[in-house]
Amino acid sequence: MSEVLKRALSVQRAAIGYELGAGGREPRLAHPGGRSKKGHPGLWCDCSGFVSWCMGLDRYQKPAWLNTDSLILDAKRHHRWVREVLDVQEGDLVIWPSTFKDGVRVRIGHTGIVSKVPRITALLTDMFSEKWWALLRVIHCSSSNYKRGWILKRDGAAAGGATPEEAIAHANLTASAIQETSGRMFGQHASIFARKV
Repeated sequence: MSEVLKRALSVQRAAIGYELGAGGREPRLAHPGGRSKKGHPGLWCDCSGFVSWCMGLDRYQKPAWLNTDSLILDAKRHHRWVREVLDVQEGDLVIWPSTFKDGVRVRIGHTGIVSKVPRITALLTDMFSEKWWALLRVIHCSSSNYKRGWILKRDGAAAGGATPEEAIAHANLTASAIQETSGRMFGQHASIFARKV
Protein backbone atom coordinates (compact mmCIF):
# COMPACT_ATOMS: atom_id res chain seq x y z
CA MET A 1 0.00 0.00 0.00
CA SER A 2 1.35 3.42 -0.95
CA GLU A 3 2.20 6.05 1.67
CA VAL A 4 -0.29 8.40 0.01
CA LEU A 5 -3.14 5.92 0.55
CA LYS A 6 -1.98 5.08 4.10
CA ARG A 7 -2.18 8.75 5.02
CA ALA A 8 -5.61 9.13 3.41
CA LEU A 9 -6.95 6.11 5.31
CA SER A 10 -5.49 7.38 8.60
CA VAL A 11 -7.73 10.47 8.63
CA GLN A 12 -10.85 9.09 6.99
CA ARG A 13 -13.84 10.25 9.07
CA ALA A 14 -11.60 12.45 11.28
CA ALA A 15 -13.33 15.48 12.81
CA ILE A 16 -12.25 17.90 10.08
CA GLY A 17 -14.69 20.29 8.43
CA TYR A 18 -14.70 21.55 4.86
CA GLU A 19 -13.57 25.08 4.01
CA LEU A 20 -12.24 26.15 0.60
CA GLY A 21 -8.57 27.15 0.84
CA ALA A 22 -8.00 25.66 4.31
CA GLY A 23 -5.64 22.92 5.51
CA GLY A 24 -2.72 21.12 3.95
CA ARG A 25 -0.02 23.49 5.21
CA GLU A 26 1.66 21.21 7.77
CA PRO A 27 2.53 17.85 6.16
CA ARG A 28 4.35 16.65 9.31
CA LEU A 29 1.17 16.80 11.42
CA ALA A 30 -0.97 13.70 11.95
CA HIS A 31 -3.88 15.36 10.09
CA PRO A 32 -4.40 17.77 7.17
CA GLY A 33 -6.64 20.21 9.06
CA GLY A 34 -5.84 23.84 9.61
CA ARG A 35 -7.46 26.85 11.20
CA SER A 36 -10.56 28.29 9.64
CA LYS A 37 -9.99 31.48 7.68
CA LYS A 38 -13.50 32.46 8.76
CA GLY A 39 -12.77 32.04 12.47
CA HIS A 40 -14.77 28.83 13.03
CA PRO A 41 -13.55 26.52 15.84
CA GLY A 42 -12.02 23.15 15.03
CA LEU A 43 -9.97 21.88 12.10
CA TRP A 44 -10.77 22.64 8.45
CA CYS A 45 -9.50 21.51 5.05
CA ASP A 46 -10.42 21.39 1.37
CA CYS A 47 -9.76 18.71 -1.26
CA SER A 48 -6.42 20.11 -2.44
CA GLY A 49 -5.20 20.62 1.12
CA PHE A 50 -6.14 17.02 1.90
CA VAL A 51 -4.38 15.62 -1.19
CA SER A 52 -1.28 17.78 -0.60
CA TRP A 53 -1.06 16.48 2.97
CA CYS A 54 -1.52 12.88 1.77
CA MET A 55 1.46 13.37 -0.57
CA GLY A 56 3.52 14.81 2.31
CA LEU A 57 3.63 18.29 0.75
CA ASP A 58 2.81 21.76 2.01
CA ARG A 59 0.08 22.99 -0.31
CA TYR A 60 2.06 26.18 -0.86
CA GLN A 61 4.81 25.34 -3.35
CA LYS A 62 6.63 28.52 -4.34
CA PRO A 63 5.54 30.38 -6.40
CA ALA A 64 2.04 28.83 -6.45
CA TRP A 65 -0.55 26.98 -4.40
CA LEU A 66 -1.41 23.34 -5.05
CA ASN A 67 -5.01 23.20 -6.24
CA THR A 68 -6.90 21.12 -8.77
CA ASP A 69 -5.83 23.26 -11.71
CA SER A 70 -2.13 23.37 -10.75
CA LEU A 71 -2.19 19.59 -10.12
CA ILE A 72 -3.59 18.92 -13.60
CA LEU A 73 -1.05 21.24 -15.21
CA ASP A 74 1.75 19.56 -13.29
CA ALA A 75 0.50 16.06 -14.17
CA LYS A 76 0.41 16.88 -17.87
CA ARG A 77 3.51 19.07 -18.26
CA HIS A 78 5.89 19.82 -15.40
CA HIS A 79 5.92 16.65 -13.24
CA ARG A 80 7.20 18.38 -10.09
CA TRP A 81 4.68 16.60 -7.85
CA VAL A 82 2.61 14.21 -10.00
CA ARG A 83 2.57 12.57 -13.42
CA GLU A 84 -0.55 11.62 -15.39
CA VAL A 85 -1.13 7.84 -15.58
CA LEU A 86 -3.54 5.51 -17.36
CA ASP A 87 -2.79 2.38 -15.29
CA VAL A 88 -4.81 3.46 -12.26
CA GLN A 89 -3.60 2.12 -8.90
CA GLU A 90 -4.71 2.53 -5.32
CA GLY A 91 -3.04 5.64 -3.90
CA ASP A 92 -3.21 7.57 -7.19
CA LEU A 93 -4.91 10.95 -7.38
CA VAL A 94 -8.08 11.46 -9.40
CA ILE A 95 -8.59 15.07 -10.43
CA TRP A 96 -11.24 16.91 -12.39
CA PRO A 97 -10.42 20.38 -13.64
CA SER A 98 -12.22 23.63 -12.95
CA THR A 99 -14.69 24.74 -15.59
CA PHE A 100 -14.09 28.09 -17.29
CA LYS A 101 -16.45 30.17 -19.42
CA ASP A 102 -15.08 33.19 -21.29
CA GLY A 103 -11.91 32.99 -19.18
CA VAL A 104 -13.81 33.06 -15.87
CA ARG A 105 -13.86 30.04 -13.53
CA VAL A 106 -17.50 29.02 -13.08
CA ARG A 107 -16.93 25.71 -11.26
CA ILE A 108 -14.05 24.70 -9.03
CA GLY A 109 -12.41 21.34 -9.73
CA HIS A 110 -12.07 18.47 -7.25
CA THR A 111 -9.50 15.86 -6.30
CA GLY A 112 -9.17 12.78 -4.10
CA ILE A 113 -7.15 9.61 -3.49
CA VAL A 114 -8.12 6.34 -5.19
CA SER A 115 -8.72 3.73 -2.48
CA LYS A 116 -10.07 0.84 -4.59
CA VAL A 117 -9.80 0.15 -8.31
CA PRO A 118 -12.52 -2.09 -9.78
CA ARG A 119 -11.25 -5.28 -11.39
CA ILE A 120 -12.03 -5.75 -15.06
CA THR A 121 -14.18 -8.90 -15.42
CA ALA A 122 -16.51 -10.46 -17.98
CA LEU A 123 -19.30 -8.31 -16.50
CA LEU A 124 -17.19 -5.16 -16.34
CA THR A 125 -15.18 -4.94 -19.54
CA ASP A 126 -14.92 -1.17 -20.07
CA MET A 127 -12.42 0.43 -17.70
CA PHE A 128 -13.92 3.91 -17.85
CA SER A 129 -17.60 3.00 -18.21
CA GLU A 130 -20.26 4.50 -15.98
CA LYS A 131 -20.33 1.24 -14.00
CA TRP A 132 -16.53 1.30 -13.56
CA TRP A 133 -16.64 4.85 -12.16
CA ALA A 134 -19.46 3.83 -9.81
CA LEU A 135 -17.36 0.95 -8.45
CA LEU A 136 -14.18 3.04 -8.11
CA ARG A 137 -13.66 4.14 -4.49
CA VAL A 138 -12.14 7.53 -3.63
CA ILE A 139 -11.24 9.16 -0.31
CA HIS A 140 -11.79 12.89 -0.64
CA CYS A 141 -12.51 16.02 1.36
CA SER A 142 -15.71 17.76 0.27
CA SER A 143 -18.51 19.99 1.47
CA SER A 144 -21.08 17.31 0.59
CA ASN A 145 -19.24 14.74 2.76
CA TYR A 146 -19.20 17.27 5.61
CA LYS A 147 -22.91 18.13 5.26
CA ARG A 148 -23.91 14.44 5.15
CA GLY A 149 -21.76 13.67 8.22
CA TRP A 150 -22.97 16.79 10.06
CA ILE A 151 -26.62 15.74 9.70
CA LEU A 152 -25.86 12.22 10.98
CA LYS A 153 -23.89 13.56 13.97
CA ARG A 154 -26.58 16.14 14.84
CA ASP A 155 -29.40 13.61 14.61
CA GLY A 156 -27.42 11.03 16.59
CA ALA A 157 -26.75 13.51 19.41
CA ALA A 158 -30.41 14.57 19.46
CA ALA A 159 -31.53 10.94 19.63
CA GLY A 160 -29.16 10.50 22.58
CA GLY A 161 -30.98 13.21 24.54
CA ALA A 162 -28.97 16.31 23.65
CA THR A 163 -30.75 19.63 23.33
CA PRO A 164 -30.96 21.09 19.79
CA GLU A 165 -28.13 23.53 20.65
CA GLU A 166 -25.96 20.74 22.08
CA ALA A 167 -26.65 18.53 19.03
CA ILE A 168 -25.58 21.32 16.66
CA ALA A 169 -22.42 22.07 18.68
CA HIS A 170 -21.59 18.33 18.70
CA ALA A 171 -22.06 18.08 14.92
CA ASN A 172 -19.92 21.19 14.29
CA LEU A 173 -16.95 19.65 16.13
CA THR A 174 -17.26 15.99 15.12
CA ALA A 175 -18.51 15.78 11.51
CA SER A 176 -15.96 14.79 8.87
CA ALA A 177 -15.44 16.17 5.38
CA ILE A 178 -12.98 13.34 4.66
CA GLN A 179 -14.81 10.19 3.61
CA GLU A 180 -14.60 7.34 1.13
CA THR A 181 -17.29 7.41 -1.56
CA SER A 182 -17.97 6.08 -5.03
CA GLY A 183 -15.92 7.65 -7.82
CA ARG A 184 -19.08 8.29 -9.84
CA MET A 185 -18.80 12.09 -9.50
CA PHE A 186 -15.32 12.02 -11.04
CA GLY A 187 -16.61 10.05 -14.05
CA GLN A 188 -18.97 12.91 -14.91
CA HIS A 189 -16.09 15.29 -15.65
CA ALA A 190 -12.90 15.31 -17.72
CA SER A 191 -11.01 13.68 -14.86
CA ILE A 192 -7.44 12.45 -15.04
CA PHE A 193 -5.41 10.12 -12.83
CA ALA A 194 -2.00 11.12 -11.52
CA ARG A 195 0.71 9.44 -9.43
CA LYS A 196 3.11 11.10 -7.04
CA VAL A 197 6.59 11.38 -8.54
